[in-house]
Formats: sequence, structure tokens, C-alpha cells
Amino acid sequence: MEFAPQLDPDAVRRLMALLDLPLSLYQRTGRRALVIFDEFQEFLQAGDRLDALVRSRIQHHGDAASYIYAGSHPGLMRELFAKRERPLYGQARPLVLRPLSVADLADYIGQRFEESARDVGEALDRCS
Repeated sequence: MEFAPQLDPDAVRRLMALLDLPLSLYQRTGRRALVIFDEFQEFLQAGDRLDALVRSRIQHHGDAASYIYAGSHPGLMRELFAKRERPLYGQARPLVLRPLSVADLADYIGQRFEESARDVGEALDRCS
């Protein structure tokens, strides 16, 4: 016997209202929103059909929003978007980002410290 978590009806209503914020914003202002879901694969842990709820709301947003689904577990992200039986099947294209190089990170961090007139100290000495 498998246990499937039940979603609290009040939490579902709040989530639906949050998911509809880009549409409300667009209707009020005409401005498009960019919505980024980080660690999106966690939706699989919250309930088997939570992705169906997300799809049911955002599919009506048209020009109101663009969506980015980010996640650190490629296999689970594939399960959400590449399995035909999932509600979000085919709704996203995978983009794998390589880790930033140490040199690039050190340059960026050093520049930010410099711009804010703060001393980075010895923190970046080993990165050169």
C-alpha cells in the first residue's frame, strides 16, 4: 500500500491564487511577468497531481507570463516534462547549465566588492 499525501484544501486555494497573480497583474497593468519556479522537482513530493494543478492555472495565462522551471535533479525534471502521462508533458525545453568557472566567479565577486567600496580581503587569493 502506497501513501499519497493529501493536499490541504486551504493551501490549494492559496496556491491557485498565487498562480493566478501573473494574470491579475497583466489584466491590471498590461505588463508581462516572468515566473521562476526553483527546485520544481519538489512538486513530485508534494502530491501526485500538484503539477496538474499548476498546469490547470497557467495554461490560461497566454501573454500574461513566461515560466522558467529550475531544478537540480535532472531525472525528476525529466519525469515532470518528458513523460506523456504527466500534465506538463512537452511544456518545457531542457537547458543544462554548466557550473561557472572559479575564475569567472572570482572576477564577478571581486568586481562587486570593488563597486561597493568594500575590501574582499584574502577570500579570493586562491582563485587566481
